[in-house]
Amino acid sequence: MPQITAFQAAKLPDAVQINEEGKKRKPPAGGSAPPDNRIDLRRDCELLSMLQHSCEVARPNEPGSVVTCWPVRRLFRRCQDRKGPFMVETTAWEGFEGCPADNPKGLVHTVDKKEPVVGKSSAWHKAYWS
Repeated sequence: MPQITAFQAAKLPDAVQINEEGKKRKPPAGGSAPPDNRIDLRRDCELLSMLQHSCEVARPNEPGSVVTCWPVRRLFRRCQDRKGPFMVETTAWEGFEGCPADNPKGLVHTVDKKEPVVGKSSAWHKAYWS
C-alpha cells in the first residue's frame, strides 16, 4: 500500500493532481480536456456518500455492556484519469459542519433530534448537493 502524506483539506484539489506513484495525473483520453489539464473535483468527479457508524462500548471488560453508535457520513468523489477510475475522500473538503475532521466521534442526527443509533451500513449512495 502506498504511503500517504497528510495535508490540509483545503489543499485536496492540488493533491489529487498527483497519483500514488508521485506522477501528475492526466485527464482521460478523448473528450475535451480542460484548458489547464487539471482534474476538477466538483466538475469532473461524481459525488458519493457512505454512512458508517462509530461505536463505543461503555464498559469493555463487562459482558453485556451497552454499545452506543453514532452515524458518520463520509463523502467521496469518483474521478477518472487516463489510467482509469479512482476515489478520493472529500468529507472535510466538501465544507459541511460536523465533518469528521471537526468531530472524530462522527455525526449525530441533530437535524431530526434522534438519539444515537445502533447499526451499521457500508452502502454507497449518490449524494446530491443543493
